[in-house]
Amino acid sequence: MTTHSGYKSREYQAWRRIKQSCTNKNFTTYKNIGALGIRYEPKWEDFIAFQLDMGNMPENCNSIVRIDPKLDFCKLNCKWANVAQGRPRKIEKVQKKENRRRRIKNPKTICFNMEQAHYDFIKKMALSQYQQTGFYVEVNDLIRDALRKAYPCPELYDLFGKEIK
Repeated sequence: MTTHSGYKSREYQAWRRIKQSCTNKNFTTYKNIGALGIRYEPKWEDFIAFQLDMGNMPENCNSIVRIDPKLDFCKLNCKWANVAQGRPRKIEKVQKKENRRRRIKNPKTICFNMEQAHYDFIKKMALSQYQQTGFYVEVNDLIRDALRKAYPCPELYDLFGKEIK
C-alpha cells in the first residue's frame, strides 16, 4: 500500500524501473542489470529514502543512470540524465531565470554554482574513496576539504599568506 503522494511522479516511476530492473526477471532491462548482479541500495526499498537521496528530477531529465555501469544503484553512483533510446544525450542549456538576491539564513552557509563536469568528477572521487575505504563520503565533505586546503583558516595567516605566530 502506498503511503505517500508521489506515486504518480517521474521520480517514483524511475524508482520503480530501478527496482524492476534489479529484481523482476520478466522486466525488459533485467538481463542487462539484475542478471549481472547489479542491485540497489537496501534503504532504497522505501521510495521516501530514495527521493531524499536523489532529490527531485530536473525538468531537462527523464531518467536515472549509473555513473559507473559496473556498480550498484546508490546515491554516489547515480545521477539524473536525459536518456533517449538507452543513451545519454547532451542536455540543452536552460536559460537561467533572472538572478535574485537571497538572504542567507545561516551565515556559515556558502552557495556557489559548479560546472556539471566538476561535480561529476568530485562525485566519482567520492565513490572511489568509498570503494577504497568502505566509508561513505559526501560530495560536500570533499569540496569542504579541498577549500580548507586551498584557503587555510584566516585566523592563522595574514593577508599575504604568512603564518601568524
